[in-house]
Amino acid sequence: RGPAQHAIFMTLLDNTNLIQLVAAIDPDYLDEYQEEVMKMMLSARQ
Repeated sequence: RGPAQHAIFMTLLDNTNLIQLVAAIDPDYLDEYQEEVMKMMLSARQ
């Protein structure tokens, strides 16, 4: 994962509509994205 993909993740975090768009386009990617979000949220709490 490069910086560009990290930037995409950060943009998605700010845009629920994009998440829904990704879900429609690529469900497998959405699963992966949700795992990344959970990891980020957990690490942010620590």
